[in-house]
Amino acid sequence: IMNNELFDCLIIGAGVSGAAIARYLAKYQLKIAVLEKHNDVGEETTNANSAIVHSGYDPKPLSKKAYFNVLGNKMMPKLCEELDVPFKKIGSLTVGFDDEDLKTLNDLLLRAQTNKVKARIIEQKELFKIEPNINKLATCALFCEDAGIISPFNLVVNLMENAMDNGVKLFLNWEVENIIKDNGLYIVTNKEGDTFKAKTVVNASGVFADDINTLLEKSDFKIIPRKGQYIVLDHFDSNFVKHVLFSLPTKVGKGVLVAPTTSNNYIIGPSNEESLKDDTSTTVEVLNYVKETATKLVENIPFQESIRQFSGVRANVDRDD
Repeated sequence: IMNNELFDCLIIGAGVSGAAIARYLAKYQLKIAVLEKHNDVGEETTNANSAIVHSGYDPKPLSKKAYFNVLGNKMMPKLCEELDVPFKKIGSLTVGFDDEDLKTLNDLLLRAQTNKVKARIIEQKELFKIEPNINKLATCALFCEDAGIISPFNLVVNLMENAMDNGVKLFLNWEVENIIKDNGLYIVTNKEGDTFKAKTVVNASGVFADDINTLLEKSDFKIIPRKGQYIVLDHFDSNFVKHVLFSLPTKVGKGVLVAPTTSNNYIIGPSNEESLKDDTSTTVEVLNYVKETATKLVENIPFQESIRQFSGVRANVDRDD
């Protein structure tokens, strides 16, 4: 089916990025469509993550990641208020256990200051006061007050609903098969042969971004998918953990965290292993590693309160940004 309707913009992917772009562009007099291969929005990375709004202390200064992390953090409270999405700015604690960790935390403090993120080092006495259940071997932490927790499911749904209320069209079960450029227009086709035409295409396809890009040109980047496995605990104690608790970050991520959710229960994870783009399986071995690592942050985690295990795949790119 050749759709002769000409769109100003086609957005490929209805995760949180695609939905946010659609909602923003809906403010203008444009014809916009979002193409999503699943039967609902937010079915991949958006639906399976830590639900954290990071403060921006960790990204390399002067990188795009640092710039957009800090800017996005500042935008989130107003955005969530406008969209009626649960969001709580509870702050994060990156926890250290010895002098070597304290040195690393001081390096992170300098990075936070360069990124213009509010941060300070707190010592053991204050740490135990604000997080009574933290591991008693902890000696210090980097406190970033602007970190928050969010409902990613509500966020993507409300972004897309708001966009559609303002004229954006959403096409579900529409998987892009090919894109060609002809006379300045993009012609986008799916496996059934249905076609759309647009002046502009936005690639918001997450872990498949390099595949989509390759349909038009040789990609100068590659997505190396990394899987994170998680455990969700039930509502057993509203004061068990009050902040997002991070392990010290490594080159591949921030490590296992323990955090409250906006639903007043708790999330623990993620692991961090290379995977296939569509592999959302979980394994006993990796979940046991998550439990063991989380216990270094908070000792007596009642894992008998577990109500769900899940995994998500994130779009880790082969660049330093």
